[in-house]
Amino acid sequence: MERSIHNFTEPPFMFNDPRKLPDSISLSQWYAYDGSNPNRDPIEVWLTRLNFKPIEIKDYELNRPINWYKLVFQNAIQQNYTISLSGASERFNYYWSGGYLNNQGIVVGDKFSTIQSRLKLEGEVTRYLTVGINTQFADRDESGVPVDWYTAIIRNSPYGSMYTDDSTDYRYSPQDDPGSGARNPFIATKYTDRLVKIYTLNSIVYARLNLPFGIKYTVNFSPDFEWYNYFNHYSSKNPDYALIGGSAERNDHTIYQWQVDNIFSWSKSFMKYHHLDLTFLINSEKYQYWSEDMVTNHFDPTDILGYHNMGSGLNPSISSDDEYSTGAALMGRALYSYKDRYLLTLSFRRDGYSAFGQKYPWANFPAVALGWIFTQEPFFKSSWFNYGKLRFSYGVNGNRDIGRYSALSYLQTGKYLEVYPDGTTHIVSQLYVNRMQNDDLKWEQTASFNLGFDFSAFHDILGGTIELYKSKTNHLLVNRALPDILGFSNITTNLGEVDNKGIEVTLNLRPINQRNIQWFSSIYFWMNRNKIVHLYGNMVNITDSTGKVIGQKEADDITNHWFIGHPIDAVWDIKVLGVYQQNEAALAARYGQKPGDFKLLDVDNDGKYTNADRMFLGQTSPRYRWSFRNEFIVLKNFDLSFLIYSYWDYLGSFNQAKNREGFPDRTNGYVLPYWTPEHPENKFARIYSSDGGASYSVYRKKNFIRLADVTLAYTVPESLYHKIHAQNLRFYFTVRNVAFYAPDWVFWDPENSGPSPRTFTLGISLTL
Repeated sequence: MERSIHNFTEPPFMFNDPRKLPDSISLSQWYAYDGSNPNRDPIEVWLTRLNFKPIEIKDYELNRPINWYKLVFQNAIQQNYTISLSGASERFNYYWSGGYLNNQGIVVGDKFSTIQSRLKLEGEVTRYLTVGINTQFADRDESGVPVDWYTAIIRNSPYGSMYTDDSTDYRYSPQDDPGSGARNPFIATKYTDRLVKIYTLNSIVYARLNLPFGIKYTVNFSPDFEWYNYFNHYSSKNPDYALIGGSAERNDHTIYQWQVDNIFSWSKSFMKYHHLDLTFLINSEKYQYWSEDMVTNHFDPTDILGYHNMGSGLNPSISSDDEYSTGAALMGRALYSYKDRYLLTLSFRRDGYSAFGQKYPWANFPAVALGWIFTQEPFFKSSWFNYGKLRFSYGVNGNRDIGRYSALSYLQTGKYLEVYPDGTTHIVSQLYVNRMQNDDLKWEQTASFNLGFDFSAFHDILGGTIELYKSKTNHLLVNRALPDILGFSNITTNLGEVDNKGIEVTLNLRPINQRNIQWFSSIYFWMNRNKIVHLYGNMVNITDSTGKVIGQKEADDITNHWFIGHPIDAVWDIKVLGVYQQNEAALAARYGQKPGDFKLLDVDNDGKYTNADRMFLGQTSPRYRWSFRNEFIVLKNFDLSFLIYSYWDYLGSFNQAKNREGFPDRTNGYVLPYWTPEHPENKFARIYSSDGGASYSVYRKKNFIRLADVTLAYTVPESLYHKIHAQNLRFYFTVRNVAFYAPDWVFWDPENSGPSPRTFTLGISLTL
C-alpha cells in the first residue's frame, strides 16, 4: 500500500490506465483492488474509479471530447461605418455625420450595436451675435446574452456531452454532475429573451455676444438625456428557473441633466509689451434620475410571453428609485504676459455639490502658474537649442465622486414572515436604517506643485517635456469598512492625507526627415510614489519590550489595510517562501500542512499565522510606466506605425497557484504546474493544497511589455482619384493587442487578469 499526499492509502497503480500496468501487476490483481467484476470492461472500471459519470465514460470510449474553450470563444466581426457632410459660407457653417457600429465580442453571444448621428450648426446673426448647436443622438443595443465562459472552461468536463441523450436539447449539466457547478453555457443563451436599449441625446446650445469695451460673453446650455430599457425573461424551460415557472424583469430609467455656463472674457494688450486676459465663469447644474423596476415569476398559465405579459406572474415585486442633485461653481482667471516671455496665471474657483454633508457642501480651489521662455532672452544665444521654457505651478483640484446620498442615512423598508405560536404566518413590515449618516463629509482636495521644462533642439529634431510633481490629497473619499458591532458594514468618509510624487518625461524625435522617408518617434516615461501620511487621528500607545508606554502614534486602519507611511494600495500579507518539500514534512505538520502546500514565513516563530506575520510585499498599481511610438512615412504614400507600452513593478493576486479551484477530481481547470513527490515544484502547490488555517493570497509580479498596435496605410496619389473629385483616399490595416511579454505572469492578460481580444481592422477613408 502507498500513502498519498492527501493522507489516504491506495494499492499501487489502482488509478492508472489498465492498458499501461507494469509487468509486476496482473489485470486480475488490479481488478481485485476494489472487488470489481473481472468480466467488466477494464476501461470502465478505471474511469469509474476516477469518478467519471456514465456519460463521460461513454464519450471517452467513443473518443468524443469537447473543447469548451473553442466553443465559448469566437473570432468576432466588428464593423464601423461613418459618413459625414460639411460646408460653410461667410456667415453660416454646418457639419453632419451618421454612423453605424456593430461589434461582436470574443465571447459567444456577446454583441452590441450603435446607430448615431451628430449635427453641428453655427450662424452669425449679426456682427456681434453668433449662435450654434452641437447635438448628438445615439441608439445603442446591448441585448446580447454572452455565454458563461468561465463556468464552461473551469467547471465542465471535456468528456461531457453538449446534448441530451436524444440530441434534441442542450444537456443541463454536460457530465450530469450539477453539484460540482457544471452547467451547459448555452442553455442560458437559448432560454433567455433580452432587450437592452439605451437612447442618448447630448447637446450644447450656445451663443457668443460681443459687448462694449471688448468684453465677450458666451453662454452654453448643455442638456443631456438618457432613456434606458432593460427587458429580460428567463424561460421556465431553463432548468434553473423551472421550479419558479420562469422569471421576467422590466427595468426603465430616465436621466435628465443639464449645465449652464456663463463665461465673460476680456483681452487687452497695452504699453507695447503687456498682455492681459481675464475670464469669469458662473456655472450651475442639475441631475435627475427616475427608475422603475418590475420583477415577477410563477407565470400562470404560461410564461411564453415573458416580459410582454408581466401581469400573469403570481409573485410580483415592484420598486422605484429617484435621485436628484445640484451643483454650482464660480471661477475667475487672469493670464498676464510680458513680451510673450514672462507668463503668469492666477485663478480661483469655488464649487458646491449637494451630495456632500450639510456642513461642507462648498470648497475653494485656487491656482497659480509661472512661465519663463528663457530662449527669448537677449543673453541666450544658441545655434542648436531652439526653444526652452520653465514652468512652475501650484493648484488645488477637487473630487466629488460619491453617491448622491452617501452623506445621508437611508431608511430601508422590507417585509418578513413571522410564525405565530399557533403555526400561522403573517407578513410583518419593517423599517430600519441601513446607512450611517455623515454630516462631516467634504470634498476631496489635492494640492499639487509642478515644475516643468519644455524644450526643442537641433532644429526640432529633438523636443519634449519633463515634469516633476508633488501632490498632497486631503480628505480622500473612501468607503470605510466598520466593525459589525456598530450595526453598519461601512460608511463613506474622508481619509486624512495621501502624498504623491513623481516624474513624467516625454521625448519627441525626428531622426529622419528626408523627401522620400520620414521617421517620427515619441517616448514617454512615468514614475509615481504615494504614501498615507494621516488617517483619522486616532492615537495609540507605543510600548517597549516591558510594556511601558514610551509614546504615541496615529493608529493604522488594519480592517481596510491602510497604513501610515505606506502606499494606499500596499500589499500587506503573509510572505510565501515556496512549497514544502518531502524532507520538510515535520515542519509542515507544525502548521497543519503537508508537503506540497505553500510554506509561509512565520515572523515571530510562534507556530501560528496572525497579523503579526504579515508584511509589506509591494503594491497593486504600477510604479513605472513607459511607452514608445514610431511612425514611418515612405514615398509620401506609405506609412507604418506601431506602439509599445509597459507597466512595471507591481503585484497581482494569483491564488490559482494553490491549485484548488472547484473539484479537481470532477471538473476541468487551467493547465498550470502542480507539485508532486516525483516532480517537486516550488512556485505551485499540490492539487487541492491546504492553507493550514492561514488566511493569505499568493502574489506574482504583473510586469509586462505590450506591442499594442501596428498600422500599415497607403494614401492613394491625388492623380489617381482627381477625376471623381475626391480630396483624399486612404486604405489602412491595423492590428491591436498584437502581443505581450510578461516574464512572471502566466494567467490571462496581466493588464486585466482576463481575456483580451486581438483585433484586425481593414478600413478605407474617402473625403469628397
